[in-house]
Amino acid sequence: MGSNLLALASDICDDPSINLQRPLTLFGAYDEGDTTDRRLVRALTKTCQYLAGRYEWQVLKQSYTFSTVASEIQTAALPSDYLRPVQDTMWVNGLRVIGPVNDQDWAAMKAGRLPLSYPSFRIYNDQFHLLPISGAGQSVTYQYITKAVGTAAPVSPSTARTLVTRFSADTDQALWDDELMTLGAVYQIRKSLRKDYAQDERDFETCILDRIKADGGSRILSMGGKKDNRLQRPAVTLISQTTAWKGSDW
Repeated sequence: MGSNLLALASDICDDPSINLQRPLTLFGAYDEGDTTDRRLVRALTKTCQYLAGRYEWQVLKQSYTFSTVASEIQTAALPSDYLRPVQDTMWVNGLRVIGPVNDQDWAAMKAGRLPLSYPSFRIYNDQFHLLPISGAGQSVTYQYITKAVGTAAPVSPSTARTLVTRFSADTDQALWDDELMTLGAVYQIRKSLRKDYAQDERDFETCILDRIKADGGSRILSMGGKKDNRLQRPAVTLISQTTAWKGSDW
């Protein structure tokens, strides 16, 4: 995260390809015909939404836990800021929950033509479906990508900033750094004005790739043919814990 939204908007207005007058506020009650503030907020929001769909940024990953109900549809399974799941992160009772299952396999499960060896889930019609039907009170945990675009200023010095799905104050902050947000907003504004934005788009995409390389972390891959002992997994002693999966009896 970088500057607050108003400072970020000022940087965008100062860009030579935009050259707009800096607004005093982005959320004033009256604009007297000047739509600069709304254009800036819209461009910043669209930039955040584009970035969220572009890559699974570490800043967007959230953890969530819910308790099951004895029904296929799990009413408490989706948080209010849910955008999409992080693949292969859902677990219940020491077992991985398979999914999201595709249309064909889900139909086969519902028809009893595909064995339910492991719990499986699917999300459709904005509802979370889980098969086989579980008993109530089972704890399911998973990671998901939030649809938040930024954070709001804390209400007091002792509280943390909170995620927001819409910008509503000059003191809000985007979840990405100033340079990436500025390039994205400039590209969005020039595109909306039907101006040539080819170079702006290239600059934005190049910056995205640079940020992706630095985001989060990943395992080191050896590109040589020699074995590198530094890359070996440490020895781990596992305690045997057998978890019995009994279909719908869980």
